Amino acid sequence: MFSLKHGNHFTPWYVGKTCSEKGFYGEVLQGRKLAHYYAATDERYGREYLHLVARIEENRGGFCKWSQRSATQIERVESHMIGMAIVHNERLRNSSKTKFHRTLDIAGVVGPKYQGRPSLSAQTLKNVLGLTKE
Repeated sequence: MFSLKHGNHFTPWYVGKTCSEKGFYGEVLQGRKLAHYYAATDERYGREYLHLVARIEENRGGFCKWSQRSATQIERVESHMIGMAIVHNERLRNSSKTKFHRTLDIAGVVGPKYQGRPSLSAQTLKNVLGLTKE
């Protein structure tokens, strides 16, 4: 994940994954990925951060090698992280796996901004899901 830090606040700009034999280095420095990086930093202030998350094998503690099972798990983690990142930055640079998150609308809970106070049931649901600001 690529983000910019301004003060104590991080803003996510791109979420990616790799199941590639090239590893992190070969994946992160592709031209298409660098284009996202440059587009996000061109007109914004902040320190750049690259957050790398590796899947570790349970038994031996080393980096996980490619398998169909690990690829499926990595796909799910990427989708989940995209969903979490888009909540914090609607201008997230990802184009794939974002349509659902961009169009999701539960009145008063998630989705387009609404006018007025959310209903009691919406407030309760936000509380249950940990979406309330404390």
